Amino acid sequence: QPVFNKLRRLQELKWFSDRGLVPTCISCGKVLGGDQWCNGHFKSVGGNGRLRYDLINSYLQHNRNCNMAKSGDTVNYKKGLVERFGEEDGQSIIAYCEENNSPIKRTWQDLEELRKEFNKEIKLLL
Repeated sequence: QPVFNKLRRLQELKWFSDRGLVPTCISCGKVLGGDQWCNGHFKSVGGNGRLRYDLINSYLQHNRNCNMAKSGDTVNYKKGLVERFGEEDGQSIIAYCEENNSPIKRTWQDLEELRKEFNKEIKLLL
């Protein structure tokens, strides 16, 4: 999980940088301020294991203010998805995450392979 979270933070920072934008939180829309960035999941990893490592389910979020203090702040997270991607794409992301909730079993070998893939992608971003 930590390697995926790092990858997603880097991907998100690149997304903003490529567009000449200052990074903002998907939930509150604010810049970093006195917090730190985290990889915030729209659907929690505990209750939605299938989406744990899904790029569509995770975006840049304030760690303390929005993720931890507000349990991910899913109401504003939804609004942020629509604001960032537009009504149609935002609703598509929300529907995808809400519909993909069937359990998944991953072996330790599966997880090791994912970790290797994520580390390769991280090296390309650094």
